[in-house]
Amino acid sequence: MKNLVWLLILGVLFGALVIIAKKGKVPTQSSLVPSSNTIVSTSPGSTTTSATPTTSTSQNKPVVKEINLTVDQPKDGATVNNPSLQVKGATIAGATVFINEKETTAGNNGNFSATITLDEGENTVVVIAQDENGQVAEVDLTVTLQIGL
Repeated sequence: MKNLVWLLILGVLFGALVIIAKKGKVPTQSSLVPSSNTIVSTSPGSTTTSATPTTSTSQNKPVVKEINLTVDQPKDGATVNNPSLQVKGATIAGATVFINEKETTAGNNGNFSATITLDEGENTVVVIAQDENGQVAEVDLTVTLQIGL
């Protein structure tokens, strides 16, 4: 019986040492292939989160490719006198476009347009386009509203 207790104690200690020795280590090599990887992260007591990068670098870090996005109106640094501001631009056809909190979809030619409301003073206009593959692009503009110009 005494030997069994000692074996259990040694087994627990050895197991703890193995866990401590492995903790924090990550594989130095992986087999990521551009455009076909899914990264899954789990932790005890939580749900699984996964992401699929569109490509990878030589250091095996996922990178999301950007898509083309241009904002034609307004110009960055513009000063306007009307709180209603039409934002126009172009990206890839069918992309989902977010202009601050407003969502729209680019047409078949890639053009998009939406009207937002500005606050008096300096405003940041954030335009984000995302295609069906999760590729994104972002343009940030500053527009100042001066009523009574």
